Amino acid sequence: MSGISVELEAASLAEIRALLIAYRNGGGRALQRSINYGAKQGQKKAVDEMAKKANLTKKVIRSQMKTYFSSVSSMRAKIVMSGVPLSLAEYKARQTNKGISFRLWKGEPLERYRHAFFWTLISERYYGVFEVNPNARERSDGGVSYRRKSGPSVPMIYDKTPGLGRKVEEFAGERMMAELRRQVGLIDRGLM
Repeated sequence: MSGISVELEAASLAEIRALLIAYRNGGGRALQRSINYGAKQGQKKAVDEMAKKANLTKKVIRSQMKTYFSSVSSMRAKIVMSGVPLSLAEYKARQTNKGISFRLWKGEPLERYRHAFFWTLISERYYGVFEVNPNARERSDGGVSYRRKSGPSVPMIYDKTPGLGRKVEEFAGERMMAELRRQVGLIDRGLM
């Protein structure tokens, strides 16, 4: 029987060993970076799409979201939205002669609360729109009870935007895979 033998030059063998070590050492880090990049891009896409629908600034929407990034051991990132109803002041409400006017959704007509007003609760550090609560029991000190007027929370906006969840997941997945290809390319060139 005849046999075939393959031999590598010492320099080529050293190069292959270095590349395999780089893949072993840098592979987990490359995957972690790719997952985190995909999560950041997914959050950005969600904020952009919600800002197109709701009459909120991107900064306000982003402040209601928290991103938990991946670590080498977990390899999982998630974005959590807080479910707190937002003050009408965040929806660009304005005081007019006829009360408070505001718009919750872009493209919708202005809404108005005739007997509402802006007020700051110093103890809670809350600035927003209030109105007299006619259903409240009479206070012992003879004062008047007020109630806050607020708009939808960020998770509600997310739910009311049709197809947003699927769109964000696809976008984040595409960005993650593109970043993973870039990271693998860096490992191939020995830059990582």
